[in-house]
Amino acid sequence: MDRTQIKRLSAELKGTENAQSSLIDKHSTALLQQTSSILNIVATTPNAIADLRTITVEHAARQSVEGQALQRGLDAVTKHMEALSLTTKQTWTAARRHAADMGRMVKRLSALMGDVRKLFLL
Repeated sequence: MDRTQIKRLSAELKGTENAQSSLIDKHSTALLQQTSSILNIVATTPNAIADLRTITVEHAARQSVEGQALQRGLDAVTKHMEALSLTTKQTWTAARRHAADMGRMVKRLSALMGDVRKLFLL
């Protein structure tokens, strides 16, 4: 090998070393960024879990209050329906009683009219 070939091989080797060095730098930078992202996620996970617990407790408390409000509303509707049912039953009973009374009065009036007719016919 002569000197020119050695210089050319040396230059090629230097170019290959530079290219590999550049690739190593790029991969190292990407690895550092990914590691940083992973560490950031790991660092914020406990806070996220704590926040999740707090949110879950708040939702449970809110649902409990809403459930109690719904139960009170259903209780009120039930009371009103029972009162309406009782009022309807009492009204129906009174209407039947009045109808029976009117039927008896009509019979009495009819009997009275028959008696008056008999008096006029005598």
